[in-house]
Amino acid sequence: MSVALGLDAGALQKRFGPADIGIRANFYPLKTEDNTVGVLSAHSDLPAIVFLFADKVPGLEIRKDDRWVQVKPVANSFVVNVADCLEVLCNGRFRSVEHRGAGSETEERMSIVSFYMPSKAATIGPMEELLDELHPALYGSANFGEMVLELLSTGLKGKGYVEALKMKG
Repeated sequence: MSVALGLDAGALQKRFGPADIGIRANFYPLKTEDNTVGVLSAHSDLPAIVFLFADKVPGLEIRKDDRWVQVKPVANSFVVNVADCLEVLCNGRFRSVEHRGAGSETEERMSIVSFYMPSKAATIGPMEELLDELHPALYGSANFGEMVLELLSTGLKGKGYVEALKMKG
């Protein structure tokens, strides 16, 4: 991804510091009529890159053009999402995706997610190498560890982290 941004191959890794990996398994029971069970609310992921392995049961939706679009599951494959930190680091050249997960009305569903995260000590803000007169900073900076603590205390909230770091006016 560094090379796609026109940077040295290890530029993002250097900025992340010693990276962390997280894994989470999600179980979605049968969907209820009122959608109170088996639903993961709309959010974008905080880390840099997310790898999602989902079973054959549909349930992942992404927000595109202000509508929710179902992602068709493909057997034995991964969905790879750019996450919030990468959007901020590359100054919006890659965009994180807001998504949500839900169960099915006919089958239980499971997904396994792997998160590639910057070091908790990393400062997340636009990389200087990507800024110039034509590409001014669109985001401010924050400490990744503090962002994680906030996520743990407040929960999922749409694209809240990207929005909070956007430069005003």
